[in-house]
Amino acid sequence: MKTCIRCKESKELTDFYKHKERKDGLQSICKTCANLASANWRKNNPESSLAITKKSQEKHKDETKLRVKVWNQENKEKLVGYQKKYRSNNKEKVSISEALYRATHKEEINNRNALARKKSKDKKLSQGVESKKVKTKRVSSGKSAAQSAKRRATKLNAVPSWLTKEQWDEINAVYRRAQMIEERTGIPQEVDHEIPLQGENVCGLHVPWNLLVFSVTGNRVKGNNFDPVAYTEYYLPMLKEIK
Repeated sequence: MKTCIRCKESKELTDFYKHKERKDGLQSICKTCANLASANWRKNNPESSLAITKKSQEKHKDETKLRVKVWNQENKEKLVGYQKKYRSNNKEKVSISEALYRATHKEEINNRNALARKKSKDKKLSQGVESKKVKTKRVSSGKSAAQSAKRRATKLNAVPSWLTKEQWDEINAVYRRAQMIEERTGIPQEVDHEIPLQGENVCGLHVPWNLLVFSVTGNRVKGNNFDPVAYTEYYLPMLKEIK
């Protein structure tokens, strides 16, 4: 036990702050009296108190950061609770502070957001997850290709006026099939006409039964040529197998 020289009370040794220069290693006044004296001094000497606080913070800056970081990691739920309570009790102050931060850190915020979007995109790609934009583009690409082919064929007067809606759906399906094959194999695919629209000896039509999916390389080899023998022995059996 030890008696505080200020309040004259006998208290446990743990109720006294340490003081390495004293014989017993403890201050002569208890913690309660010491805290009260410190509070009164800070109240009566605000400028000196602030200067001492800033000096101490600067001196122990790295230690404080580490201590705060460790505490935050070990008390995540408490931290979230404190933050929510503060924001709830200081809505106007928080709003002004955030607006000021956004106004003075625009470039930093933009760079941080761009980095976050890139990380999110890379993560989705690594997990094989398509973004909505990529998925929409993939789904619509077959239809777009079919529409482009229709415009080209129309210029060549190769689109019959008697094609039905069901037959147009079949045409769109061929282009979608080309897209699916390309995605599955990684080999670029094209839809072309078995009987060319501008052949030397014969001209075909832009109709479902005249369309076939080719690899880009194979289509370049075929070109605008039409070989009746090859059509009968190679392309026609291939068409039946695919369809």
